[in-house]
Amino acid sequence: MIFWWMLQMIKLYIKIAEEEMSAVFQDLSPPKAVKQILMFQKGKDTLCDIVGWSNIPTSSPTPAYAQRITDSGDAQAVLVHGGDAGVLLKPTDIHEPWNPQSPHQDHRPYLVISSEQDLRYVE
Repeated sequence: MIFWWMLQMIKLYIKIAEEEMSAVFQDLSPPKAVKQILMFQKGKDTLCDIVGWSNIPTSSPTPAYAQRITDSGDAQAVLVHGGDAGVLLKPTDIHEPWNPQSPHQDHRPYLVISSEQDLRYVE
């Protein structure tokens, strides 16, 4: 009976992509659309716009999402994820189209951050 109860509590978020950017997390909340994140870059806090990036059917921005998770049973964290090709970040003072090849933009498969305090959600 205890074993059955333990199985009922396990809920996993799994993301699998062709680029082998996959990881397993336990989700603790539903995803919420996010538009900005405060990142520590080049020795200072930098407010960045963020989007998801998709290569299917063509390369284009998609919404980015954040949700509370546990990472392999460790402490709680926040997973920031986007399209099948990850997320793109660019400082808010950079005014150029989204482009994963730009030297001013940071392309990552996903982010795991310690808290939601550095996020700005879509209203």
